[in-house]
Amino acid sequence: MGTSLTGLEVIPGQALGLAITTVVAQCIGAKEYKQADKYIKYLLKLSWIYMITLNVVTMLLLKPILGLYNLSEGTFSLAFKIMLIHGIGCMTVWPASFTLPNAFRAAGDVKYPMFISILSMWFFRIGCSYLLAYSIGLGVLSVWIAMLVDWVFRSSCFIWRWRSGKWKNYAVV
Repeated sequence: MGTSLTGLEVIPGQALGLAITTVVAQCIGAKEYKQADKYIKYLLKLSWIYMITLNVVTMLLLKPILGLYNLSEGTFSLAFKIMLIHGIGCMTVWPASFTLPNAFRAAGDVKYPMFISILSMWFFRIGCSYLLAYSIGLGVLSVWIAMLVDWVFRSSCFIWRWRSGKWKNYAVV
């Protein structure tokens, strides 16, 4: 249930990820790097605005939405916590973790986002969730907390990459 509801919370970021890919690829193809930077800033800002708007509304309506599922009290409480963790992550770090790397891929810089994503998934999502589940006993919440830690790591790496300008050194054609 958490996975199906959380999928709705990222729709604006995914849509803008597709847009950023197309726009940045056009700019890079025309050798307009300043224009690419301008559009990345703009589309990333839009992604954050839409993600915050959607997730605030979702959080305000979370109890009635979860009420539609006819859950037990314990399951309701757990689902509520999961949705809050995910919603907070969507509003704070999701765009930099998933929308921004689409700009790199559009510019031909595909290895860096792939390497960071694989490394982060194994180290943080899997390793951290195992650690939190078995050493602290957080159960299923450990997976969602570890996912948020993964997003924080990815976003910091991708923001660093974007600011460094190294993503501009690759060419598709």
